[in-house]
Amino acid sequence: MRRLEETLGGTLFERDIQGARPTALGLAVLDRAEPIVHLLHELEQRLAALHAQRDRLLRVGWATTPLHELLLRCLDCVDVGVRRPRVRTAASSWELAELVRAGEIDIALIDTYSDTPPLSRTDLAEVVVGWSQVALAMGATHPLARAPSIAMADLADEDWITCSGPDGCTDKLRALCAGSGFDPRLTHYLPPVSDCRGAILRSRRCVTLHQVLRPVPPGVVLRPIADLTLGIRHSLLSRPDGPGAALMPAFARCLISALRVLARQRATAVDASGLRAVRPA
Repeated sequence: MRRLEETLGGTLFERDIQGARPTALGLAVLDRAEPIVHLLHELEQRLAALHAQRDRLLRVGWATTPLHELLLRCLDCVDVGVRRPRVRTAASSWELAELVRAGEIDIALIDTYSDTPPLSRTDLAEVVVGWSQVALAMGATHPLARAPSIAMADLADEDWITCSGPDGCTDKLRALCAGSGFDPRLTHYLPPVSDCRGAILRSRRCVTLHQVLRPVPPGVVLRPIADLTLGIRHSLLSRPDGPGAALMPAFARCLISALRVLARQRATAVDASGLRAVRPA
């Protein structure tokens, strides 16, 4: 009350042994206070309704993963109770993790490099469901498409497509190439998922790293790099105190089961290039 009186510049109540009585300033404030109290009560009710609505939703999301269809299938297999699934996507794995931390997404399917520490921190729960291979993508007429084998050092004179964005794809590519003694010639910068990637690979005779699980554009071929051990780690993320935490084990089991089926399908389709797509957790 003292701070309020200092703010308003006067005494709101006269106080004596008989109690407190409003001053003229106090009466003026009380006349205005009742609508404010009503507004605060209405705001409290609206916030409560919003929280109740959010409690009835299960918000799932992904960024660049090619496994999003498997996650959507899990929504039909996992018992989520009365919650209604809602989908939200992000432009990068970093942004996706931040949305989970902020409570905007309950369960996220995220892709990170297999040789980097998990993206989660102590404030997130992470369950790895599998790994997939990374290969070299190029136009079908590129000379390397017919090479008997490819090593990282063979790519020193190539033009590269790299991914722009906050996930550190360019830094990762530079580090991989530095390990083979060269700095990649980066000529094209594209988002992690881009419809024009195939056209650029075909017309510009350049190369790029490509998740084997991701669809291959027409006129583009994938080749393994003999000395490249880099892969992609596929994980589920949630907040330990969020509504998705209790459902994480069921979603993980469902995804791992689906990845086992996918791995068997891909194993029977392996061609002479030796590409293998996925290894379930």
